[in-house]
Amino acid sequence: MIRLLLQIPLFAIFCLSMQISIVAQDDVAALNKQLALLKQEIDLLKREVEILKKENAVLKKPSSVSKGDVTASTAGDEINGIIWEISFFNKSGLLLHSGKFLAANGKIYVKANEGLVKEIGVFSENADRSRLEVTGHDNPAANGTYNFLRIQKNPPSYEGNFRNKQGQQFPVKVRIVKD
Repeated sequence: MIRLLLQIPLFAIFCLSMQISIVAQDDVAALNKQLALLKQEIDLLKREVEILKKENAVLKKPSSVSKGDVTASTAGDEINGIIWEISFFNKSGLLLHSGKFLAANGKIYVKANEGLVKEIGVFSENADRSRLEVTGHDNPAANGTYNFLRIQKNPPSYEGNFRNKQGQQFPVKVRIVKD
């Protein structure tokens, strides 16, 4: 009888330790799942940081006048406007292409063949929103509608999207190069 009485508390302690062990195993499994998710999120953030570093390096590169660029001198004294730099990105955020254009009096210009300035479209502004309609670019894939929202006032920077005439849509960023 005494032996039986001694075994009851031991059995109770054994059952309690089994419950604690099972609960602890469940907690460890849940924590491991959360840890795996956090590791995946950290990896994604690291990739985003690398993409942003590359983008930042591209945007910080000194710009030089080359074919397709528009500057105040190539645009001539008769056209006074703002020189913008536009950057096109793929869905993953990688830079695809960048270029410059001149915006003046509601019109958009680029440097065309033989250094001549060519009007390629029109733009409109409404507070922090801008819209460009490009119809005359030599590259048909650049013709389409650009919609931007100002994200920074000094220096002026915009983000938005571009939908070309083929229906493709790309994220774009625009900044003032020379006012």
